[in-house]
Amino acid sequence: MNRRDFFKKMATAAVVATVAPKILAEASMPAAPLTFTVSNAPPAAPLTFAQLEETYQMLMFGREEPDLIAMAPDVYAKFLDMLPMEERFVGPDNCQVFNGAAVTHSKYLAPGTYLEINSMSTNPRMSGMFEVGSTEWKPVPENPFADLHI
Repeated sequence: MNRRDFFKKMATAAVVATVAPKILAEASMPAAPLTFTVSNAPPAAPLTFAQLEETYQMLMFGREEPDLIAMAPDVYAKFLDMLPMEERFVGPDNCQVFNGAAVTHSKYLAPGTYLEINSMSTNPRMSGMFEVGSTEWKPVPENPFADLHI
């Protein structure tokens, strides 16, 4: 799946329909290389495959499972670091995959957070927002990008 299709599918998911304008705007943007700045802040908790798997399993019910994962750029960088070198580069417009779910980054998500979305379900409990270092489920906010001043 490419990034444009990812964001279009995410914008039509019932759980994130309220943020569709920003998500669709990001779908039309060309994929830009990720850039990060070094800070003196204490290191954030590490992202692990175990945490991703646990949060993914929390949102499963039968054959229903998340098919989209959007990560803040810092979380996405940690995710890429966990992948073997040959799996890191799938092309500038293609999404990585975790358990069959397309994975990409969104500059509009707060640092340290990621969304797992089941785009086929209208049940809000089948999608969630998580923070790195915690497996505590939180509902996807009405506008997960509201705290960012862009």
